[in-house]
Amino acid sequence: MSSEAIATGTYSMSYQFKCSASHGCFAINVEETAAESATFKVKNHAFGFDIIDTERSATAQKL
Repeated sequence: MSSEAIATGTYSMSYQFKCSASHGCFAINVEETAAESATFKVKNHAFGFDIIDTERSATAQKL
């Protein structure tokens, strides 16, 4: 995970996470690492995140 200031009080955070799916009946065993980012603002000692809109990866769509 990393974050950087992009404007006064506004930051961008990038992160990765590992996803896995398996189904014994269909011999499916998939593992992938997804990378995402989110923008947030710091106001009045609180974080305000922009809506995180993600698309499914190609692997997730196949399942």
